[in-house]
Amino acid sequence: MRSVSLLLSSAVSAVVFSAVPSLAQQVEVKLDPVILKAPTAEEIANSPTEGYVAGVSATAGRTALHVAETPRSVSVITSEQIADQGAGSLEEAISYTAGVTTATYGYDGRYDEFAIRGFVTEIGGNYRDGLPLRTFGWSGWRSEPFAMERAEVLRGPTSDVYGANQPGGLVNSVSKRPRDEFAAEAFVAYGEHNQKRLGVDVTGPLGAGSPFTYRLVGVLQDADTRYKGTEDDSLYFAPSVSAKLGEHTKLTVLGQLKRDEIGETYQVLPMSGTLKSNALGQISRDTLASHPDHNNIVMNQNSVGYEFEHEFDIGLRLLQRARYAHHRLDYNGSYNAGGFASASLLRRAGPIDRMLLQKFNVNQISQQASVDTAAEYTFQFDAGETRALLGTDFFWGNSKAGYAMGYLGEMNPFTGEITNLLAADPRMRTHLPAYLNQRMSQIGVYAVADTVLYDKWNIAANLRYDKTTVKSHSQAPVPAVVQQSESRNSAVTARLGLSYQFDFGLTPYASFGTSFNAPPAGAYVDGSMLKPETSRQFEVGLKYSPDTFDGLFTLAGYEITKSNVTESDPANRGFFVQTGEVRVRGLEFEAVAELGYGFSTIASYSYQQAKITKDAQYTGNRMVRIPEHTASVWLKHDFQQEALEGLSFAAGYRFTGERFSDKANKIKLPSVGLFDASLNYEVNNLKFSLTGRNLANKTYVASCADAGAARIDPRLFESTNCTYGKGRELRLQMSAKF
Repeated sequence: MRSVSLLLSSAVSAVVFSAVPSLAQQVEVKLDPVILKAPTAEEIANSPTEGYVAGVSATAGRTALHVAETPRSVSVITSEQIADQGAGSLEEAISYTAGVTTATYGYDGRYDEFAIRGFVTEIGGNYRDGLPLRTFGWSGWRSEPFAMERAEVLRGPTSDVYGANQPGGLVNSVSKRPRDEFAAEAFVAYGEHNQKRLGVDVTGPLGAGSPFTYRLVGVLQDADTRYKGTEDDSLYFAPSVSAKLGEHTKLTVLGQLKRDEIGETYQVLPMSGTLKSNALGQISRDTLASHPDHNNIVMNQNSVGYEFEHEFDIGLRLLQRARYAHHRLDYNGSYNAGGFASASLLRRAGPIDRMLLQKFNVNQISQQASVDTAAEYTFQFDAGETRALLGTDFFWGNSKAGYAMGYLGEMNPFTGEITNLLAADPRMRTHLPAYLNQRMSQIGVYAVADTVLYDKWNIAANLRYDKTTVKSHSQAPVPAVVQQSESRNSAVTARLGLSYQFDFGLTPYASFGTSFNAPPAGAYVDGSMLKPETSRQFEVGLKYSPDTFDGLFTLAGYEITKSNVTESDPANRGFFVQTGEVRVRGLEFEAVAELGYGFSTIASYSYQQAKITKDAQYTGNRMVRIPEHTASVWLKHDFQQEALEGLSFAAGYRFTGERFSDKANKIKLPSVGLFDASLNYEVNNLKFSLTGRNLANKTYVASCADAGAARIDPRLFESTNCTYGKGRELRLQMSAKF
């Protein structure tokens, strides 16, 4: 790690100081006229976008489609927006997007976690370059925003093109790719909690006239966190190379190596002292509810893949993308399993002043491979044209995890003192080994057709067939019973959309789509297999793309109904039941615009009526962790006066409404509003940036969940633990481009 740090430091220094002489001199160069070839829509969808408004998406239909014309909801977060807002994770990058709820489990630096249209994307929903990065067990993925060209949020059912997923939607991150001309960027940054970051991004041809181009993206981070003794260190390197194998053939190979050495940032604390009052006072947001000797997580996530494209003379285009990803997790952690009052051990009443510390060790290796092959053909006829895509894809994932749990003592959340008051209790065991082995495969065949009639009507019709297999072999720590299960399912999903584009830029649309999600590895208590979760969505909306300035305004209303909802069997631990149904009715508004006079804006509002419509006990209640109202606004101004040229300022506000943390709707989390801002100054090829998120450093409870120790003794342990949201994040950065 130190040698790589020196290498990146040298690279950054070379880039920055090579740029300094340009500040002191101006060189007049006379250039010959250059004729530019207009890029294809596919190239635009994978290339940098200037500003916040992107007209094309590579996610909505597997290949590039115009966002304003396609009859489905999609948002594009450009690299400029990611940089301006100081996003340090994929969650933060999409936090200003309509229909998206971030920090669903509070501050958790281990994984990318979010909800779309009321559905938490825990296992699926995280895509990279159109291929899934699924979570198995505890092997979640972390994304590096600096390596993204853009992030795209596709809302609503996606099974018609991507297979098994939650019906709320997915997020597809687009990797930076090699460019035909040389370009380089480097940055150094210092931020809150002693965060130090170095980054480089270099691309160009391998030589004059060479058919090969390359790109190297690297980031090194050395940082503490707000929790004492807890670090957030990472090393990221993404090499890629493209080859033009003739006039109509292109191959791009993409690699990624990422190593994270972090501590427990997902800190669960007693509800008394966080969400509710405690006679001893408020528990500090900086409280480390982990044992100092069990506070280390190492994650290695590596992948290699390719994208191949060939155009035949008859107008047929062959596309293939594939990736192999490997994830290794070494988790030596601990957490608060439940708060209790030490006075209760003496049969006296008293405030919550102890947390039961539970060790949690995991050693897991997971692998997954994806291949997607499609043929695209566009044909014209008298009334218009049709873009047809016929393809098949395959996904395979395998994971083996061994884990152990055990008693580590108790901690006073106010003083940090560790005691062993419960050491003699026979229920407090020191080592509970277990394992969880999982395997999943999916093979799908899909057909996509987008038809434009009379330059006005757009008809989108998709159809897909999938077969999935999910296998599990596990032993839970308590009770120590070995379980094996296998689910084999098939599903047919479809989507039909219609839109009409008026001359003045208004496009009304309507669509209907179905989706499915593969059930988890498990079974009913009688051994019978689980069925796929199935969903359907109705959506209507308006999109407006004005002629007078660059912008896109969208308004959408939808209803999603999900059946066969899979949940843990409350009467038989380790098994599942599928008796539920949920429904989300929502309204979304989003605006992204370059307003003129140096002003740019991003604004969104979402209303989600997320209800449980069929359940043995909670019919009519609201769904867990989903607020009814969320809103955000971001306004940027680039000063155009000569004296202030190069200076820009932006400010934003994010609002998350009240939500419930339990199905019984007895624990309500309060609403919260957070302020963000950025200040940038560019001179020649240097840029100085100051970004801040949660500027007021507001303390708030973002999530609550059941306390595991309450199952041991509900009379002794508090039933609920809670997690705070992320505090203020300031970062000062200097970067150079040339």
